[in-house]
Amino acid sequence: MKSTRLYTVLGSVFAFVILLSGCESSVSDTTPDENRFGAIAFSTTTQRWHIRWNVSSQDRADALAKQYCGTGDCTIVLRFGLGQCGTFSLGDGGALGIGVGTNETDTALAALANCTKSGQACKVAPVRCNQS
Repeated sequence: MKSTRLYTVLGSVFAFVILLSGCESSVSDTTPDENRFGAIAFSTTTQRWHIRWNVSSQDRADALAKQYCGTGDCTIVLRFGLGQCGTFSLGDGGALGIGVGTNETDTALAALANCTKSGQACKVAPVRCNQS
């Protein structure tokens, strides 16, 4: 009777350890040390865009941004890394400004300043920041 109970307890512990080890690989994909790249894709013809951040590699961030931008002519207009924020601003006449910074305010101001150099009525997209 005692050995049966021991095997039951050991079996439960073993199953729990397997369950945790299975979760470990999926958790590692979201740790800040590995997720630190961002990209913005933009289409000049449709003005569609997509921002990706906290991605595990720059190539993956670029690919996802282009994929979700949704048109064939989407190109990467900005890449940003560990601890950086990124955004862009669009204005009249095709004006485009990009911004990189270490916080949301500085990043938005940089995008706005770059946009107003070539256009009016610039509006800033949401700022996204990679974890550091």
